Amino acid sequence: MLFANEENGFDGAKAYAARDAADLARHRMALESDWGAGRIYALRHPPADAALTASLIRVLRPLGITADGAAGNPGPDLQFLARAGVPWANLAQDASELFDHHHSANDTLDKIDPVALRQNTAAYVAFTWLAANAR
Repeated sequence: MLFANEENGFDGAKAYAARDAADLARHRMALESDWGAGRIYALRHPPADAALTASLIRVLRPLGITADGAAGNPGPDLQFLARAGVPWANLAQDASELFDHHHSANDTLDKIDPVALRQNTAAYVAFTWLAANAR
């Protein structure tokens, strides 16, 4: 799902959590990418499903991503789902350059490191596939 208006009140995230409150128990996993496009270095707050977590770590490790044991957080848009009990995980990113251009006229795709973008894409695709196919 995609949300809008985080910076001005989380309208999309709040509306989704409220509108679909009766169906939130059917959500398998929530994962948010909202911390720039720096390299992902850690899986935090891994899923309670031990087999899924082991698969994730095995697949993410070659991408330079470890489970570092830190708590992590669901992310600003997912806070409403997390409070309602939706399982979540966090792929922690290097955000050291995030605010160099964030929400400015210079916040354009050419500022993103293509290698980091490929790593992000691979991590989110792998995570999504594994979570969707977990038994």
